Amino acid sequence: MQINKKLLLGAVICSSLLAGCQTFNDVMDGAFGSGKKDSASAGTPIESIPTTPPPAQTTPPTQQTTTSSLVVYASSATPMQDYVLVERNNQRIYVDPRQTLLRSDLSDVIAVQDDQGRPYLNLSFNASGTQKLQHITSNNIGRSLAVTYKDSLISTISIDNTVQNGVLNVPMPSADEAISLEGRILDGD
Repeated sequence: MQINKKLLLGAVICSSLLAGCQTFNDVMDGAFGSGKKDSASAGTPIESIPTTPPPAQTTPPTQQTTTSSLVVYASSATPMQDYVLVERNNQRIYVDPRQTLLRSDLSDVIAVQDDQGRPYLNLSFNASGTQKLQHITSNNIGRSLAVTYKDSLISTISIDNTVQNGVLNVPMPSADEAISLEGRILDGD
């Protein structure tokens, strides 16, 4: 079996380079041949190694963020403490990111028209969503709800009283838009 001379020469050079790394460091540090080692490269002395593990680090809880295509916020037309200014569809509103209803709070969505032909989305909330809706509306009478879909403002609804039945009617610009949005929400888009 014949070994390629170039391959053999390359292997010898690589081995020499790898073996000489510490020697090179010793030469550069002025310690070559002196028998002394740099304490930084010698590692941790055994007496410095702890015998018990360090105490568990307590990390502060992180805020859990939820991504949802449909978000209903408690909102206001005027600045309020802890409310965030949002500009959507050439409108400026202030929303409270702590008071929200999400797609996961819904049980059903239906596009309907009232007896005068005005289109709206009928949002029916599940049990936990109904409680959240009741809590948000009871604490924000005189303000409004901002209904958004994928960060676009769909509608704002005045809160005149507490909504206890778990149903929110969202006015829509047209029947076609109501039907389209119903399908996208139900599909989880």
